[in-house]
Amino acid sequence: MKPEVVIDLIRLFNADSIPAVSQNQFELNRFFIKFFLFHTQYHHSYSIDLTKFGFKPDVRDTPFLAYFDFLLKNQSEFDDLMKKGEIYWKEVTQNPKKTLVENWALERLIPDWKSLKVRKDSEWLCKTLTEWSEKWNLTADWCLDFALECLQICKVNLIDEYQIPENYLATNAFGFLREYCNFWQNGSAWKTALWNQMWKNQNNYSTLNKIPHYPEFTYIWTQRNEGVLDRVFKIEKVFYPLSTLKEDFRKRTEEEFWESFFNYYKHKQNLLVGDFETLTGKFKDFHKKLDRYISKVETAIKPFVTKTVAKKSGDKHFRWLIEYQIPPIKSYNKLSIKYDVDRRAVMDGIKNVSELLCLTLHPPSKGGREKNVKDLIPRQERRSSNN
Repeated sequence: MKPEVVIDLIRLFNADSIPAVSQNQFELNRFFIKFFLFHTQYHHSYSIDLTKFGFKPDVRDTPFLAYFDFLLKNQSEFDDLMKKGEIYWKEVTQNPKKTLVENWALERLIPDWKSLKVRKDSEWLCKTLTEWSEKWNLTADWCLDFALECLQICKVNLIDEYQIPENYLATNAFGFLREYCNFWQNGSAWKTALWNQMWKNQNNYSTLNKIPHYPEFTYIWTQRNEGVLDRVFKIEKVFYPLSTLKEDFRKRTEEEFWESFFNYYKHKQNLLVGDFETLTGKFKDFHKKLDRYISKVETAIKPFVTKTVAKKSGDKHFRWLIEYQIPPIKSYNKLSIKYDVDRRAVMDGIKNVSELLCLTLHPPSKGGREKNVKDLIPRQERRSSNN
């Protein structure tokens, strides 16, 4: 996603719907920001008829204001969840932060997009979110789940941290206003929301607790010395497939094995004389046990692994998808020229990543191939190579 996608999501009001005479007046715009922020705390603000003052009827039609309208309409349900959240977190920690309790309550009030859609009192919020998703070609359910999480972060980490007093409109309470303006202008909403996604992935206790414990790979090398079997060295390593490539783990384990082997026998070479078959058998045994261990861990973790893309090409394919899907969109042709890549490669890369993300691509622009745009490999040359 692009930062402007989230900036559009958390806009306070529709800028095109404020009175035309006030659009370039700094102090009036400052007042409008304060006024619409006031909506996040006091529900009666939504009932004020702004058309009398020259505003268009849709000035409040934003996901941000619709989100807080939904929360304020369900204040009693939210308060009950806050009490339950406090009880829950006090069993985990003695003095739970308010943000922990509030996030717990919000995640149960609005678990996800599918749950929100079936609620009868969510019509306005669903409408504004649907319009936002269609504007940016992000109509998959997970995109709308992400939008809800961004709005939740705005409430918990911004709005509720700076409590708006009831005399907010009549005072010079610019501390909060300055904070919101920085939050808005610098696009930190995007960064905060993205950080929240990563934090939740690292702290998703319900999922992580289901992942089986990784067994340890243990290999003991023994040497018979004067009729006594001695333990010469021991290899102990754990393979974490969610953070380590199989090839890297195998390489590190083998390097440790050979380092231990040579460190022991460099001063005892006589022990190796005439025992070639035994040594070869033990080397094969080590590799067999290592392969078996890696396979065992991969089998155990398989139900918890999400399909991904090849590391070599995945990043650029995601970049192509962003530029193709999110306005201002670029066509396959323009992307192939920009990145000096064959048009078919661009199409395939975008298609593969969109399938991975369960994201429906917008239809290609009509009119066929743009003028003066050619594939890097001419059609005639491709045909001859295929034959």
